[in-house]
Amino acid sequence: SDNRIGGRRTGSGNIIAFSGDAGILLFPSAGFGNAVVGNAVFANGGLGIDLSADGVTPNDPGDGDTGANMLQNFPVLTSAKGRIFSITIEGQLNSTANTDFRIEFFANKECDPSGNGEGERFIGAKNVTTDGSGDVSIHGRFWTLRLRRSWRHKSSFDFITATATDPDGNTSEFSRCVEVEYRR
Repeated sequence: SDNRIGGRRTGSGNIIAFSGDAGILLFPSAGFGNAVVGNAVFANGGLGIDLSADGVTPNDPGDGDTGANMLQNFPVLTSAKGRIFSITIEGQLNSTANTDFRIEFFANKECDPSGNGEGERFIGAKNVTTDGSGDVSIHGRFWTLRLRRSWRHKSSFDFITATATDPDGNTSEFSRCVEVEYRR
């Protein structure tokens, strides 16, 4: 319990890549408050972050379950719209009611075969607070280095994922990938 995997400054975390299994694997006995923040997690054989060592852990309403990192729900991303030097990301989170969360966003070259992603390039974070029902809309606009080399050809970072971390440091698995819709 109460471990930190990552840096204290935004985007100053570790590179966690090329594992034959999950990038970060928290067994059910791993406890709580294991913050995974600002890392580059990619090209692993399993999930980028796997809570309970069982593949993608489904979200549950109100996030009342227990297990590694309280099986923190991951954000549900609905869109990512890119321009030359910015990206706008929309989504939702349902979790513990009336709670602050740090949502971290990542760009990826590909999506994990599970449909949920990893986090190859940290692009930014937003703080949000859930309402009395545990719901909050997510809207993030980030100035980024160009994620795509040209408008006509797919390349580089075409998929976005996110994680959610509560005030106690419980970080979720990565969200499902959403493909960036590029506009001129």
